[in-house]
This record gives sequence, C-alpha cells and structure tokens, in this order.
Amino acid sequence: MVTKALQESGLEFRKTPARITDDPTNSIWVGNAVPLSDVKFVALTLLRAGVQLRAVRRFHDSSGPKAHLIEIGADRDMDNAPVLTVEQIQNMSELQS
Repeated sequence: MVTKALQESGLEFRKTPARITDDPTNSIWVGNAVPLSDVKFVALTLLRAGVQLRAVRRFHDSSGPKAHLIEIGADRDMDNAPVLTVEQIQNMSELQS
C-alpha cells in the first residue's frame, strides 16, 4: 500500500527492510532540510492510500546524513495515539522533535 502510493505520486524513494515488521505504518520522521510542503505532500499521499498516520516529527538527529530524508515506518509508542486528519496535516506549521 505504501510503496504503491509513493510510486504513483512520482516521488523518488528507496525501500529498505523494516525493523518492526508486525506493526502497520503509522509514522513519518523528517530531516531539518526537508521543506514542510514536501512533508505534507508525503503525509497526504499516505492518508489517501489508507495509511493511518499517528505522528509526523523530526528525527532525533535531524541534521547531518538525515537532513534531507523522510522516513516512513511504524512506531509502537504511537499505536494508541489518535490518527491524524487531512485538516491537521494541511494546517501543520512546524514539526515536533
């Protein structure tokens, strides 16, 4: 579902093996140099594909090698967080760490 949505969006991406394999995708992590408009585009693309996003936030070390990356995956700590809505994503003005 995630791979197909990203392919159809025209985004360049690289699929790597998941560290958590038994939980559904629920989170996005972002580097400091990624424009907020790109983050919103990816998040909205995933929502349209049926992904229940629960968190969009910066990497703990969001500079250096991760500065230009967006990572999509699962975070077990977010399993019970509320699902983000289209409106919440569209209205994002900054990302939490």
